[in-house]
Formats: sequence, structure tokens, C-alpha cells
Amino acid sequence: MGIVSNTVHPNFTHIGRPERFATDSSVHEHLKATGRENFHANLKEIDGLLTRAKRKLNKAWPHRRPGSRGDENTKVGDDVADKEGSDG
Repeated sequence: MGIVSNTVHPNFTHIGRPERFATDSSVHEHLKATGRENFHANLKEIDGLLTRAKRKLNKAWPHRRPGSRGDENTKVGDDVADKEGSDG
């Protein structure tokens, strides 16, 4: 949660409320653009952290997801990948 409160949230705030960071309205669009770039970089970092965590879980428990009732070869995150790849 620390990464969200200390990094992601302030960068997102630059997008929605640039007036909190500069009183000169001529720089607001620049603040928004910079906030978007930083926010996108934050999301990529979080995605990488989640991917590494998923790999560690699959390595620690390669036989199945905790609580799964499906195929014994199902790995953590397989259900997410299936949903992302489907058209529905």
C-alpha cells in the first residue's frame, strides 16, 4: 500500500487537480501530461511487481492454486489470463 499512497496517488493528483501544485494556469496542462506519464510508469512498475509475485507463487506451489477445484496443473493467475484473452 505504501507505493500507492506515496507514489501513485500523488502522480494521479497531478492529472485531476493541477491547481494544487501551481497557481499559474498556463502550466496546468504540462502538469497533467507529466502526471499521466508518471502514473503510467507507476502502473507498469506495479504490473511487474505482481508478475514477479505470481511467478514466485507458482514456483512455491506449482501443483495448483490455493482453493482451486480445477485442473491440478492450474497455476496462480491462469484464470486472469483466460479472462483477459477472451472476447466476453
